[in-house]
Amino acid sequence: MGGGREDEEGDDDMKIDVRDAALKTATVEVKTLTISGRQMTLGVFRQLERRKLLDEKSEKYNGMAWGRVNYFWDGCDGSDKKYPEPDSGSCDGAAQNEYPHPHIVWQDGQDLRRACVSPPNTQYIEDDIEVVAKAALASEDDDKKRRLSNIIDAKWARMTNEEKAPYYKQAKDFQAWQRAENAPKLQRWAELEALPQLFIAV
Repeated sequence: MGGGREDEEGDDDMKIDVRDAALKTATVEVKTLTISGRQMTLGVFRQLERRKLLDEKSEKYNGMAWGRVNYFWDGCDGSDKKYPEPDSGSCDGAAQNEYPHPHIVWQDGQDLRRACVSPPNTQYIEDDIEVVAKAALASEDDDKKRRLSNIIDAKWARMTNEEKAPYYKQAKDFQAWQRAENAPKLQRWAELEALPQLFIAV
């Protein structure tokens, strides 16, 4: 993970030794992130070096996840720096509203990092089977104008159940393939969603 532009990030990055950090549980199971006995502030959190928690190829963790922090700001994906660090998705306020995703605090050796983790693409997996079947029908037409949803809907309505059957089969097969293909990502996503929320000081 070393080398390249990742090491050329600005001076705003802060290194925190995990030996100085600790999680403290208050009433009603509110977990706070503390550094040397003091609750971490928003400013310090922003200075945590951003690194990928998940390896894109193996879907394995690059370190130990501590928890989620529900705090986002424009450019926290690195786009506000001279050398933006590639990561698994943007993380500005607008993106957070449209595509919810967690900020994860994780341990990398003796250092704390933060990571933006984008949710897995579940398009077609969670869609109704008829929606996927219509997509299969639309994909057969090379003319983009004839692939508009209203045109496909009209065409679908004129088809018999026998004519629809092959498209339903394509849809079922595709959804099964997508579930198997995304199984590791879906498992990791479920694990990250189950992490405790960490509270930091304003």
